[in-house]
Amino acid sequence: MITKDTIQPLIDKDDKLPPLAALSHFIIAGKLSIIDIEHNDDETIQSLYRLAMDIFPCDVRDGGGFEPAITALNEMGQQFKKITKEIPSNPNCAVTYSEDGEAYCIKMKRKFDEAMDGNRAVTPMYEPEVPKCNLTNDTTHNEINSQKRKDQLIKFVDEFKVALNGRRMNWHDCWKEGRSHGIITHYTNYEVMKNAYHRAKQQHSLPSLSSYILLYSHIYPIIFFISQ
Repeated sequence: MITKDTIQPLIDKDDKLPPLAALSHFIIAGKLSIIDIEHNDDETIQSLYRLAMDIFPCDVRDGGGFEPAITALNEMGQQFKKITKEIPSNPNCAVTYSEDGEAYCIKMKRKFDEAMDGNRAVTPMYEPEVPKCNLTNDTTHNEINSQKRKDQLIKFVDEFKVALNGRRMNWHDCWKEGRSHGIITHYTNYEVMKNAYHRAKQQHSLPSLSSYILLYSHIYPIIFFISQ
């Protein structure tokens, strides 16, 4: 029997959803907009929403209610410009802008959800305060602190998963427990923490530049010898 609980382990992963799981997720979630559903980049989910739009075309009159959404998109456009500007000279600052933008999107999504549920007007929420970045080339201290946060997050979440003894992962409970112990206080909500964890795990699994250099230093003499 397919229920929300039975497909949740698949939803919690970043992998592509099996078609049946995607269909079940689409029906069970019951989200009117594709931007509101998890795995909205999944091909099956996108196909289902396109089909739904063909069968039930939206009836939009006078563009009413779109102003707050346009404001939010403009704010995110400005945030992307900041990220692009900082990537070459100060990647740590770009990461900070990216995390703030992610938190902003999550907050705006929640406000629109509340407005749709209550059928009331939406007041736009403008760009959150962003910490000033160190624009010098010396970012060693920031890099060390950033890596420590990532390592701490990975360690805490992995230990939390082990303690579940095979039970389904609950990211909200994980986030609450981490905050109660003062471990992950800088993540504004569990969704930001979850995304940061997956990014950190992915980066952690990739070989470092020094590893590539070491490997090349061993392989190059062999290649040179063979080519002679």
